[in-house]
Amino acid sequence: MKRRLTSAAVATAVLITLMVSAQEQSKPVGAQATTGASAEDKSNKTRGGPDENIKVGEDQAAKNDPAKEPPAPPDKGGAKTRGYLDCWVSVNNYTPWWVDVYVDGTYRGQASPWGAGVVNAGSGGTALYAAATFTDGSVRSWGPRRFLCSPDGRFSWRLDR
Repeated sequence: MKRRLTSAAVATAVLITLMVSAQEQSKPVGAQATTGASAEDKSNKTRGGPDENIKVGEDQAAKNDPAKEPPAPPDKGGAKTRGYLDCWVSVNNYTPWWVDVYVDGTYRGQASPWGAGVVNAGSGGTALYAAATFTDGSVRSWGPRRFLCSPDGRFSWRLDR
């Protein structure tokens, strides 16, 4: 009986080690991974220009098409589903700047100075990125921050100077 338990414990430890190793290898270079329900990042200052973390900017963000209205999520009165539900990210802005928020490179919304905003991040693994663009062309950015969100999960992201 002891041998079976020892073998099971060793097999479990090896499996966990392999899973963690696979997660670390799939993480983009420079990205910070998070497994908890919250994270805090400080800004990085750049001179502006093209940003590899932004695939679809505010000017290219999804437009409202009356023929393609998405269904409401369950917590907003939509149908209950059995599969993965969306993850909601609360962005807490502890800066005096307007901050654009991107999920997997796509613009999702903006957090006001000293304010907060909530964006839908879809489901599963996600990359968060935020940027404050200034009139002189400089940019302050946060992330990319990678995290796994549980079904119908909530993630809190604090942005500091």
